Amino acid sequence: MRDTRNGWYYQGPSEWTPEQDGALDIGQAARAVTLAFEARMWDVEILLCYEDPRYNLVLPISRATNRGDSMELL
Repeated sequence: MRDTRNGWYYQGPSEWTPEQDGALDIGQAARAVTLAFEARMWDVEILLCYEDPRYNLVLPISRATNRGDSMELL
C-alpha cells in the first residue's frame, strides 16, 4: 500500500517507508482492502505489482470508497 499524500509505503502498523522495496507484501488484494478498512487508512493505494511492470495495477482507497455499507470481499 502507498499513501497518496506523501508517496510512502506501508510496512506495518504505524510503520511507513519511502522505499517500495521495504513495503509489506500483503499477498492478496482482498486482504489489503480489509486491512485498509479495518485500520481506517484512507487516501492509500493498493499496488498490485507483477514481474512485468506493464501488468501492475493501482487500486485507490479513499474515504469515499467506504461509505459504511457492508462489503463482501472475494
